[in-house]
Amino acid sequence: MTSSRIRSRRRRGVRLKVENRPLAEGRGQSALVGAPSLLHIGQRPGDPIEIQGTEITYARVEHSDPDDWHSGRIYMDEVLRKNAGVELGESVTIEPARIEPASDVRLRYRAGASEPRADGALPEIRSTLCDRAIFTGDVIPLFAISPSDPPCVEISDVQPDAAGRIRPDTSFTFESVR
Repeated sequence: MTSSRIRSRRRRGVRLKVENRPLAEGRGQSALVGAPSLLHIGQRPGDPIEIQGTEITYARVEHSDPDDWHSGRIYMDEVLRKNAGVELGESVTIEPARIEPASDVRLRYRAGASEPRADGALPEIRSTLCDRAIFTGDVIPLFAISPSDPPCVEISDVQPDAAGRIRPDTSFTFESVR
């Protein structure tokens, strides 16, 4: 009886306070969380997590500094915070990401960004997004194109279910800049 109660407890989310992580470290893709929080939700470093703020987004999770393991904090860069709809000091809930592979993704360059030709940038976009969990509305910097001032793409649609994991066979469609 005790073991089933422990298993069900691991599936519930963990509520954490949002702290800053430099964009150069997180690159809009990963968040730092303490090992006890990861253990509680049954995840390991490198696994995708769902981050629930006022919006939902996904990130690959990594261990935070051991001194922060019991602090109740999650370290997120500005891209992840924007995608989750939260500010510094607010709280989010993390859970294991349960997502299927994406078959089709529509994306567009963000207004104000230099817009490389979509077909020429496709290899960099594919390598940046490969095996990444995405959600409609996510904004993703493309550091592979320009490390110092990366253009950003916004995910405008994901098929089949508004969220998915990018696989090598996922097809991309570009929309014009809005």
